[in-house]
Amino acid sequence: MKPRILGVDDEPVIVSVLLQLLVEKGGYEAAGVGTAAEMFQRLNEASFDLVLLDVVLGDANGLDLVPLVKNTHPGLPVAILSALGFDEDFIKDPTQSGADGFFKKTLPAERLLAEVQRLLAPRPGPAATPS
Repeated sequence: MKPRILGVDDEPVIVSVLLQLLVEKGGYEAAGVGTAAEMFQRLNEASFDLVLLDVVLGDANGLDLVPLVKNTHPGLPVAILSALGFDEDFIKDPTQSGADGFFKKTLPAERLLAEVQRLLAPRPGPAATPS
């Protein structure tokens, strides 16, 4: 079964290009939405393996949405997508917002796909403790 990715961006052209890249070049299943409300609706209707979330949405700030997604869908990786510049500390540590990754929209396609693959890789679970 192919991993499913949800792209969230209020610019339809960005969503279209992102979905095309993920499906045609990455071999993933992908869906796209343009608002926070649509994102939560899709997350409640279907199972996804990764969310690529724009920072500036028409109805919300993507950084504020990360903890909400994490609380309602534990274990679901969320990566921030943005064309905006960020404080160097944020770029070095995107986990400050709870995000699992940070991508500039200008990232070359091959690198973006490599980062998506990294985020989709199985994560080690908590170490088992002997009884």
